[in-house]
Amino acid sequence: MTSRPQQITGLLHVVFGDSPAARYDCHRCGTTEGPVTGPRPVASFVEHVRAVHAGRCSAQTTT
Repeated sequence: MTSRPQQITGLLHVVFGDSPAARYDCHRCGTTEGPVTGPRPVASFVEHVRAVHAGRCSAQTTT
């Protein structure tokens, strides 16, 4: 079995501390979501990006 090299398709940036923040950069379609700040918005944003972005990514191809 030959494995294919893996590519980074997106980066989820999360900063913790007194002022948490997050943003998502998709390398497939070139969009950026966020940034959001605050503990609750960051937690909600991370969950949302994981659940939703891949399905609506304009670069997503159907095989």
